[in-house]
Amino acid sequence: MPRVPLQTLARELGLSKMTVSRVLRGLPGASAQTRRRVQALARRRGHIPDPRITEVMRAFRRSQDPHYHETIAFIQGGPVPSFADVHAQLSKLAEARGYPVELFRLGDSAGNPRRLHRILQARGIRGLILTPDIRQSSPRYDLPWSHYAAVRAGP
Repeated sequence: MPRVPLQTLARELGLSKMTVSRVLRGLPGASAQTRRRVQALARRRGHIPDPRITEVMRAFRRSQDPHYHETIAFIQGGPVPSFADVHAQLSKLAEARGYPVELFRLGDSAGNPRRLHRILQARGIRGLILTPDIRQSSPRYDLPWSHYAAVRAGP
C-alpha cells in the first residue's frame, strides 16, 4: 500500500500540513476534536510515518545536519581493482554531497547475488553504481532490480 503523505491528509481534513504533522507527533496546539479527526483519518488511510523524512525534519527543526545519509553501493565485477580510479572519483563526488559510497567486489564474500541483496537490504542501500565488468564476470548475475536505482559507470 503506498504511503499516504501528510499533504493528502491535510487536504482531506481541510487543515494545514503543519497542524496534521503536530497532531500525529503528539505535540500540543490542536483541539481535542481536531486531534480525534486527524488520528481517525490517519488510521483509516493507513498513514505510516516515513522514518527518513522524520529524521530529516527533526534535524531541520534543530538546524542540524541529519545523521542519516543514504549510502550508495559501488559494485565491481571482479576482485581486480581495475576501476579503482572510477571508484575514487565517484566516491569523492558523492561524499561531497553527503552520500557515502561503499565498495563491493563480486569476487569477495558478497559475490553471490542473493547474499549481496541481503547485505544491501540490511544496510538500507538502494542506490547502485555498477562497473561494466559485471556482465563479464558473471553473465547470469541478477539482483531483484526493482529494489534499486542503478547506473553503470564507464562504457
